[in-house]
Amino acid sequence: MSGFAVIYDLDGGPVDPVLCERMITAIAHRGPDGVGHHTDGPISLGFALLATTPDSLDLRQPLCDDVSGLCTVFNGRVDNRDEIKAALGASLRTGADAELALRAFERWGEDSPRRLIGDFAYVIWDPRHRTLFCARDHLGIRPFFYYTDGRTFLCASELHQLFEHPSVPKRPNEGMIAEHLSTEVTSLDETLYEGILRLPPAHFLIVSPRALRKQRYRNFDPSRQIRHKTDQEYAEHFRDTFQEAVRCCLYSQHPVAAELSGGIDSSCVVGMCQHLFRQGVVSGSGFEVFSLVFPGLPADESYWFRQVVGFWNLKSNEVPAPSDPAWFPDCAKRYLDLPDYGNGRMSDFCSTLAREKGFRVILTGLGGDDSCGHPAFQESRFRRALGRLRAQPSLEGVRSLWRDALRVLQRARTSRAPIAPWIPDAFARSTHLAERIRKKKGKHEIPFSGLRTFCMEMEDRAAARCGIEARHPFHDRRLIELTLALPPDQFLRLGQNKFILRQAMKGLLPEPVLQRSTKAEFSHTSAQLYECDALSSVFHSARIARNGWIDQHCVAEMFRESMERWKHSQNDLPHVWPLDSVLGIELWFRAAFR
Repeated sequence: MSGFAVIYDLDGGPVDPVLCERMITAIAHRGPDGVGHHTDGPISLGFALLATTPDSLDLRQPLCDDVSGLCTVFNGRVDNRDEIKAALGASLRTGADAELALRAFERWGEDSPRRLIGDFAYVIWDPRHRTLFCARDHLGIRPFFYYTDGRTFLCASELHQLFEHPSVPKRPNEGMIAEHLSTEVTSLDETLYEGILRLPPAHFLIVSPRALRKQRYRNFDPSRQIRHKTDQEYAEHFRDTFQEAVRCCLYSQHPVAAELSGGIDSSCVVGMCQHLFRQGVVSGSGFEVFSLVFPGLPADESYWFRQVVGFWNLKSNEVPAPSDPAWFPDCAKRYLDLPDYGNGRMSDFCSTLAREKGFRVILTGLGGDDSCGHPAFQESRFRRALGRLRAQPSLEGVRSLWRDALRVLQRARTSRAPIAPWIPDAFARSTHLAERIRKKKGKHEIPFSGLRTFCMEMEDRAAARCGIEARHPFHDRRLIELTLALPPDQFLRLGQNKFILRQAMKGLLPEPVLQRSTKAEFSHTSAQLYECDALSSVFHSARIARNGWIDQHCVAEMFRESMERWKHSQNDLPHVWPLDSVLGIELWFRAAFR
């Protein structure tokens, strides 16, 4: 993943270019193919390049236009480049993604990010109007952090870059801390620091000396409906859209790799890659898959991914994932942010080996649960079931309506659930935690959520530290829009989830994988952390308990119960989410506020 940094003196004074250089140096791992800087009076832009597409080396960034004076740093990929090129016409010199974004802004202004499909975060400096135009992709795949004190505006690809500037203070944001500790991360714009914000997905931000204006540029429409006559027609529609999403993710100047866990999602990505290779749509030269192995553990999926490997005769890399507890405190120190979750570290081992073998792009199955089974379908089930019953009364329709009504009641009960017992009452009140959860729930347009945005940022930084660009076909905007418009019975049929995905992939995967209904159990990754003395002490004597952020006795009891259950079963680790959150916040606090 590439990265950027921008400093804008809102008072119009000259910017010290050394400060921007320091912000870029902080993400040197994102720039193996070079860095660039542009400073002009009140603005300084820096860019660190990881070249992954054929045209990424055609233009150096920051990219400045001699005629308009516009200057951009663009981290990302435009998937509908042919459509954008055709609309822009002869004004293009190279058609590189950064130029597409710049010319799109020149032509369409604020409407330009809405027209782009792909993963992106970018900034465009307009010297004539003394404004910065900032935008982030529809799902928040690429990160965007910013800070302003009214005199200076800063933005960057990684949060810790901002602390290279002396004007940025470190103050804990207790409201966001409470959200993380309660495992109810709902905020789309806050971070763990007061004043440091993230640009939410599908938003642009306009920065001028007078004001900051943030606005959503696109909503997903959950009321849109697509209706076909047969399951086959639905499957063909899905398959065509999924095929295009995978094809776009294969656009690379180097051979492409893929993660293959053996689960249905990553297997479908690999199967569709092979289909495109066999059809000659994309060159499959050098393609390899990377799979984690956990011999003797419930997490081991060797049987399943080997089925896919044999089916397509793939070049496969089986990668062990050793326990590495010391890495997590180091991760918090490096990023001055939460370390990865216990099972998040695992992908590093595949990405590192892939980079050592010369790969720069790796495809994942991330997002399959979201696009083929996300809560959006649950929210409209009752309304849709009622409509079907009115149109065609039946006993099965009554049963379906009753099941959907129970789901609605369950969600309503959950939304009024009391604050988690490990959160002290005083802390919950001072941070307005109950109001945060109630206010945020249900208001974010599908398919956004605070937790999902935060997890995508962790995915991005994990790939970047390994020198890899991770691409996620299931997070393609067109695929999300399609699945939101399909009827719920295309996702759950006779107790089997992801029905349409399985139908669409028939013939491209071995039948046992297509019919698989189980998931791997990764509790051991957290258990290994908890068994480390240096980390387990957190659950008995945490610094954040002295701040009043957690009830230490309650946390210690959850830890005791979890480890006792684990010792007896080696397959049951209750309270893993709250314990992981407590551990993460404690490690972050120690690193940031030593």
